[in-house]
Amino acid sequence: MSENFGNVPDELKERDQWLMWDQSNDTPKQPHWRGTFSISWSDPDDWHSFDEAVEAAAEKDSWGIGYVMAQDNDDYARGLYSCLDLDGCLESRSSPKDWLPSLEPFIEDDAYIEYSPSGDGLHIPLVGQDIPDWWTDSHLTDEEHEGVDVLTNKFCTFTGDILESHDPESVSDVDPTPWLHDAYHALNGE
Repeated sequence: MSENFGNVPDELKERDQWLMWDQSNDTPKQPHWRGTFSISWSDPDDWHSFDEAVEAAAEKDSWGIGYVMAQDNDDYARGLYSCLDLDGCLESRSSPKDWLPSLEPFIEDDAYIEYSPSGDGLHIPLVGQDIPDWWTDSHLTDEEHEGVDVLTNKFCTFTGDILESHDPESVSDVDPTPWLHDAYHALNGE
């Protein structure tokens, strides 16, 4: 899994907010550290450096790395990052589903966009952006995991598997409000 981790933006690599996930676990995205799942993902004392996480993930084929988004973590004043988690938004790696608004604002910003572990979703980290008060994480149905979550205080898996035909430079600092408005309308019809 680790061959693409070098694609992760340097500004995230420089922060000690990394843990691991296990593709072979019953709950694969549950954060852990070297197989210890009893850690507190939201406690900064349990976080590690990017290099430590990559080194640890190399110990087992099913292990991957993830970043703790901590923009709203009261225990971590330095939390600057959040992430758009676009679940089930792709028909295939090059074909977005009808409900997905254009990613052009992020692509024009040369933003880092990666495929999620499932391959049918995307992650777009954001820096220094406030999420609008009206926003509510939205999905097409309760049964399907297809929609948009904004992660401001949550563990987020990272693959380093960047969007094809796109060469990202950094984490996006684009205001996501207009894009979220379009996504909310597409998912909720209002």
